[in-house]
Amino acid sequence: MDTSMFHFEHEGKNVLGFDTGLSERTFAQAKAGFLITDSGYLISQQGSINIWRPEGVIEINKSMIIWGPDFEGTPLDILIQHNTDKDTILNAIRHWLRAVLILAEKNIFPDPSPGGAIIGNDGAVLFPSPALVKRTLDAAGEKKVLSASVRYLHPDLQGRDALTFCAGTMLYHLFSGEAPCQYSDHDAVRSSIRAGNFIPLDIAAPGLDEHTTRLINTILKHANDITGLTDIDETLGQEDSKQYCDFFRQISDDEKNSFISKREQYRKRNQTKTKTKSFFRKNRTVFMAAGIGIAAAILIVWNFAAGQNSRPSTKGMSPIEIAEQYYESFGTLNHEFMDAAAINDTGEDDREMVQNLFLLSKIRQAYEMIDPVVPAQRWIDAGSPDIDSMIFGVANLTLTEIDQTDDEALFEAKYALWIPSNFTDGGEPSTVPESAETQTNPMPVSFSYSSVLKLIKQNEVWRIAEIIKHQE
Repeated sequence: MDTSMFHFEHEGKNVLGFDTGLSERTFAQAKAGFLITDSGYLISQQGSINIWRPEGVIEINKSMIIWGPDFEGTPLDILIQHNTDKDTILNAIRHWLRAVLILAEKNIFPDPSPGGAIIGNDGAVLFPSPALVKRTLDAAGEKKVLSASVRYLHPDLQGRDALTFCAGTMLYHLFSGEAPCQYSDHDAVRSSIRAGNFIPLDIAAPGLDEHTTRLINTILKHANDITGLTDIDETLGQEDSKQYCDFFRQISDDEKNSFISKREQYRKRNQTKTKTKSFFRKNRTVFMAAGIGIAAAILIVWNFAAGQNSRPSTKGMSPIEIAEQYYESFGTLNHEFMDAAAINDTGEDDREMVQNLFLLSKIRQAYEMIDPVVPAQRWIDAGSPDIDSMIFGVANLTLTEIDQTDDEALFEAKYALWIPSNFTDGGEPSTVPESAETQTNPMPVSFSYSSVLKLIKQNEVWRIAEIIKHQE
């Protein structure tokens, strides 16, 4: 059992615990009590759906543990990555497929990642609530999030499609020996998945039968029009109906060496493609909206190159100064400071939103010769007048120190986030206008948030390691 999910005895009975990684005080400040009320699902070996409810929370080793009814099993990601018996992994994926199909028939879609499912020793499957899965994986660290979730999920798919894609990546791992995308950087993995940059399974898994190869390749290459879960279930068959080796044909040593050579060629080519495409992915909506693709690309590259020479840093700043400037950076569209202030994927949604608005503002500025974006706080302080600019940013920010030591600081942030009403949570227009000249400025709308920021000191520099955000 993974250390983030473990068994222990509580009040005379065995229970299953999930480590939130939060201290008692942070747990309360983050209003994480909802994790106790969010239910999961337990699919029995016979196919019945049962509700799995957490029953309480307890502090163990200064970390709050959500606990519920005991369940003997192993997280699916642990089985896929560490179990050496291929037939055991194959049967575990079969159990998972059967369980998600049963839930999907009821229009229920659990967390799609292998880290979000526990395969019981008897073939039953436990799906804790998606919120509890996310909290547990986040507490285990970035490497765990990458290995148990990011490498297997398409970042743009949800529901049944997300489950189908995950089934494809898990089977790719089973038959080839590794996940389709092996980068250690989260953004690189997501970009590679979006672009369909992976070694074709007929090369990654020499000798795999043609039907299975074509099915998995199709799922991973055509994520927006993918084959259903039922087709995968029929291909794998029932438990023990077909052994792992039965999916392969014998190949000669010469064929094997040829496949190895082709695999390395694909690996090098995909690395180059991913580095190029990952930069432009986030900005495709901006390019379409402005209708000036080449000019916009030049603008982005210029800004990127300029940023390399004047990259901001949090060196010399106190934790409270970093937190304040992080939220001020929304209104000023200072995505570079936000990137410098955050560790890895921390605040990724915030940063992507600000970056999208920054690019759009530069393009509109070139067309309209006005200040395209006005910080929300400045607009409010001026009496919320009617203006020709978009209103965006954080307003009414309050920061409260929860705790601070020599190398860790916790703050609670309360604020209103103002965005144009036609923008999605990701900071992209919900509709694409024909050109920047015809674009209007919709009325802004605000959303209230309460967040807990955790900053840590590394090499004498403070940075934001975690943001737990809840909309009020």
